[in-house]
Amino acid sequence: MNAADKALGIDLATKIAGTVTLFTSMFPAARADLRPWAADDDTRSLVDPDSIDLSFSFPGVNRRIPSRCLLVQIRLFEGRV
Repeated sequence: MNAADKALGIDLATKIAGTVTLFTSMFPAARADLRPWAADDDTRSLVDPDSIDLSFSFPGVNRRIPSRCLLVQIRLFEGRV
């Protein structure tokens, strides 16, 4: 599920912001997108409700990163692993 749609409480919004800050501190040129998925019915039927999805776009060409966009999926669960 899009990170922007999941950030309803201050606790979860702070964790999402921390993830974005950590990632952009390692890759300063990266641009965060908190809504990587389209908001149509077909896409929503495939989205995992127990995850937070965000993407990072990298402008230009970077030899360290072969892709210009990276999707990050954070899984949430309660209980023991």
